[in-house]
Amino acid sequence: MSTLNVQSDRGTLDHDEIDREFSEKKALYENTALGISLRGQHIYFAEVEKGESGFYTRKFGVIPTTMKFGSGIEGVEKNISDLYSYINGGIEDNSIQAKRFNLSINTQLTTIHKTYVEANSTEDEFESFVKWEIGKQILDEVDQFIVNTANLRSLSDESKLDPVLIVGIRRRFVETLSQVLEKVKINLAGIDVDILCSHAVYEMNYDRYPGGMTALVELKPGATTILLCDDYEVEHVYQFTTTSKSSPQKIASLLNRHLDNAMEVYNQSSRKNLTLGRVILCNEFAASALPFVEARFNPSAINPFAKIQIPPPFASQESSAEEGDSENEPKEKDPPPDYSPFAECVGAAIKILTA
Repeated sequence: MSTLNVQSDRGTLDHDEIDREFSEKKALYENTALGISLRGQHIYFAEVEKGESGFYTRKFGVIPTTMKFGSGIEGVEKNISDLYSYINGGIEDNSIQAKRFNLSINTQLTTIHKTYVEANSTEDEFESFVKWEIGKQILDEVDQFIVNTANLRSLSDESKLDPVLIVGIRRRFVETLSQVLEKVKINLAGIDVDILCSHAVYEMNYDRYPGGMTALVELKPGATTILLCDDYEVEHVYQFTTTSKSSPQKIASLLNRHLDNAMEVYNQSSRKNLTLGRVILCNEFAASALPFVEARFNPSAINPFAKIQIPPPFASQESSAEEGDSENEPKEKDPPPDYSPFAECVGAAIKILTA
């Protein structure tokens, strides 16, 4: 009669390999993130890794869709359910390894406002004031918005008022997007705002500027947003409207006038006399609008990969654009690639990794 032996498989498993895999997955979760931004009929994505020497972009690209983002479709579940398929497909097709992603939505679907709150106010007083303040900026009921705040730099140590940036996103956008995207294969870590994601890219890629303040400008048909920054600190938010069919040239010509006005408003409210040193255009209109922004503003299109490394195939394309076929026959230089449309999705990933 044979004996039935129950044996442990402990001796047959490579536990060192299991430990290595666990460590790699843990590092992947903690140090890698996917950023996604929705604009027009495209989904922009960037998978970013945080290493000892800085940030590295593992993959980035564009997913075409049949949708029209920024039009309010973000709040309609039966329409954006397609977004689930697009993002899942993009993750599979591009072999995305990140386990968390941050979604950046159009600034036009939000409200951004700077205000001043009494220093040392209680939590209840602060919340009541913020709710009252944002209620003045919108036409709908305040309860229809999810509101977040960020403390800005105080005017002085003796100031009795603290500057605060208030960001409100329509509740139906957040809830609908969250319900749909929670089913995606990686974890939805948060929903952010385009211009604030661009600010994260600016902070990681650009040196401090001694020649004056920096204006980060998000040019979009319908509304343009300006963040005035002293070094990396957001000091003022300024917005102006345009028609939904405005061309980049038309928006840029309006921007030339509004930049002066934004600085004047800021200096009056802060009792300062600062100058505007540079303007950085931050989204897909950047390259097309750049020639029409006045040179006195020292304008440029944002480069999300100025200091953040990109995959070798793209890096080699950049270097080949600067080289000739031979030493004797220099090749005419091609313009550098325009990576400005990827600023928002790169910034969305960075904000996870720096949280």
